[in-house]
Amino acid sequence: KERMGIGISRIRGIERVSSPYFYFMDADDTLAPDCLETLLNAARETHADCVNCSFSYIKGKKGKAHYYPFAKNAVLGRKNILKTYFDDASIRGFCWTKLYKTSIAKKRPLLVLGAPLDMQFEDVALNCSLLSYCDKVVLLKRSLYYYDKTNSGSAMSVTRKNRTFRHLVVFALVRYF
Repeated sequence: KERMGIGISRIRGIERVSSPYFYFMDADDTLAPDCLETLLNAARETHADCVNCSFSYIKGKKGKAHYYPFAKNAVLGRKNILKTYFDDASIRGFCWTKLYKTSIAKKRPLLVLGAPLDMQFEDVALNCSLLSYCDKVVLLKRSLYYYDKTNSGSAMSVTRKNRTFRHLVVFALVRYF
């Protein structure tokens, strides 16, 4: 279907995943050449439910990459995963920094994915849902993803109405999980 929204698109993608892990990427960004291999190796070696890497963002007329400064190497157990996520530092709300174990998404309800077509900040709610089911999360300090802030046509560049309401919807979903 056309314009079914990111949430439904992700549901359809997860339904079709046959590998042990899955990863979401934004179409206008770039991965380090060994990004997926590095994430997958870390997941396999540590038996993690999720591996989270750091990122750089590209901005300015020259498209210079800026490293996100709050990254760290760590292994988090169930007790510290959501606390670290809510600190919004070493684990950010973006989907594109995380490789997840497929079984986490397939055996649990991900109702947040059925959000309205134009929901904003849906990554925050989705990651909260997925992370709440994880027993182990590995954090990698290395920047493996390049978030392009120079694209004026990006969904992140579009000004939307009812921004406050959109925040409240996402935070209500986060509180639910």
